[in-house]
Amino acid sequence: MLKDIIEKHLNNYPKMQMQDLVKLIYQSEFGCGHFVSDKVNSLKFVKEELEKTPACFETPLFENIGDRFERINFSAMKNSELTPEIVNSLFVMSANQKTGTPEGFLQKLDMIKTSFNLDTDFFEKLMKENNFSPISHSEEYRKLYNPAYRVIYSDYKLFIPILEKIESIISKKERICITIDGRCAAGKTTLTKLLSSIYDTNVIHMDDFFLPLELRSEERFKEPGGNIHYERFLNEVINNIKNNNDFEYNVFDCSKMSYVEKKEVKILPITIIEGSYSMRPEFREIYDLKIFVDVSKEEQKNRLLVRNRDMFQMFVDRFIPMEENYFNNLKIREQCDIVINL
Repeated sequence: MLKDIIEKHLNNYPKMQMQDLVKLIYQSEFGCGHFVSDKVNSLKFVKEELEKTPACFETPLFENIGDRFERINFSAMKNSELTPEIVNSLFVMSANQKTGTPEGFLQKLDMIKTSFNLDTDFFEKLMKENNFSPISHSEEYRKLYNPAYRVIYSDYKLFIPILEKIESIISKKERICITIDGRCAAGKTTLTKLLSSIYDTNVIHMDDFFLPLELRSEERFKEPGGNIHYERFLNEVINNIKNNNDFEYNVFDCSKMSYVEKKEVKILPITIIEGSYSMRPEFREIYDLKIFVDVSKEEQKNRLLVRNRDMFQMFVDRFIPMEENYFNNLKIREQCDIVINL
């Protein structure tokens, strides 16, 4: 609860002023409170601020400020493996998500008044007059605690091991290829979109390579991962990536049972191949990083009911068993470098 978080901050920072409490609840509602349009300049500021901030072993790296947000403290970063690039990427992703409402902020402000018997009227009036713009720390807080941090979505902490691995790989190679495999409704597309918002990427979806009608047979479907046109994927995609060629491939649309378009691919620093069956043995040698996105059976069914209720039974009776046959027989989860539950 936010009340518990405020109590913890009051205990950790006993000289906090009302202004700092208001900033805390502002960030708990709105995050960093502003859109970040220039990632390059944002990274520059992170590096400059980090350089000026002394290391502190007592400061926590992550500090919860509400249900959805955390502060990453720069004084603790110097004792961690987090890089400025990773922190800035998480910050930019978080900043560019619309969140919070003035009503939610005012409710939290009222909670401070009633729970802690504090007068918040001045700041309520000030925030309304300034259209709920971000507020700064007090001078006393700055002098005593030297606050230096970035606010990120709490959920984005899950992606830190992946970003650390990517940063390590791209520091050594000009071009890399990543696969994101895993169970349906686990969050493969979500992770792909997030990585694409950070890096200059090509994204190739395995859904574009399901079998045409003439190759569909029960014998083929019994083969682990046999329900994709892996021969075509190998020829049109994998071989071109291996040779650093620009290329194009045909997109197969299952709803129309036909090829509907061609997609052109210009080789970029990072290529992401997203989707179940992307880890068939024929493809694995191309990948610099293999990620498996997992989900519990119960949560998987809940998500499928929400997003695809009309086809839910088809998933349960056919698609999920085919995936599990592929995962289990080819040991897909075990072959991946990182396993993440979203």
